Amino acid sequence: MSIEIKWFNGNIDDILIYISEKNISVNKAGKHFFTHANKVMLGINKEENSFYIKPLSKANVIRGDIPNYKMFNLKVKKDNVLINNLSFIKLLIKEFNLKLNDDKITFKAVWNPKDDYLNINLTEVVPNE
Repeated sequence: MSIEIKWFNGNIDDILIYISEKNISVNKAGKHFFTHANKVMLGINKEENSFYIKPLSKANVIRGDIPNYKMFNLKVKKDNVLINNLSFIKLLIKEFNLKLNDDKITFKAVWNPKDDYLNINLTEVVPNE
């Protein structure tokens, strides 16, 4: 019998996603999911009011079963992860009628360990600090 243990990492911060007109940013609490990412995949689900960010390792990228047009660049920085994809940001704004307050809007994200992606629910905006 196998039990699933979630080890405490000392970090109680929520994973936050910031959407601005220029990029999508993952905060430090979610950065560790992307430390070995070479590219990301981006997706939406209108029925669930959600979008998704799936990190892809170098092995995923060179395997060849994911078309290049479905993989996007990211920058892993010291305190966050940046995804610069203006077309996807415009799609999010249009499809989900997002209003960027003070140049950005913030949402909580949840990691899906089974399928290795961040799930960002767009129904509840987190007030900007």
